[in-house]
Amino acid sequence: MTQTETKKEFDSRINHAPRDFDARKDLPPGFYEFLEPLHREFTPRQQALANKRNEVLAASHAGDLPDYLKNSVAAKENWKIILPKYVEDQRNQMTGPADDAELVVKMLNSGAPGVMLDLEDSMANQWQKLEKGIENSLSALHGELNYYDKNVKRK
Repeated sequence: MTQTETKKEFDSRINHAPRDFDARKDLPPGFYEFLEPLHREFTPRQQALANKRNEVLAASHAGDLPDYLKNSVAAKENWKIILPKYVEDQRNQMTGPADDAELVVKMLNSGAPGVMLDLEDSMANQWQKLEKGIENSLSALHGELNYYDKNVKRK
């Protein structure tokens, strides 16, 4: 699953791994073996959905607007779900950029029952930031992540 196997040409609007990226050697140990079967199984469907989206978008631009799904039972009827107790504590929604070690440490030490280290929306779309986010996430999992707070006075 090298860069050339997954992309024939670069789209400048989308972040890409460096051209010399080799998943077998550049990903953390064991991650390639985890990722490769998922990539093999889901990439064809993802590409088919992306192609379908492009077809629908082109048709829309030509004036042929898409049909939308009809409302489901959930939208038509009065219904409720019972939330588990752990969801009642809204601190479990804490999320932040994984590439910022200071924020990651502060989130993990916040006392929140759950933290999501975000590798997408809260980070700049740059390969180096993604690599840093993965490094911080793995270090945090192993209890090895720390940072030096330059605002704290030391004796």
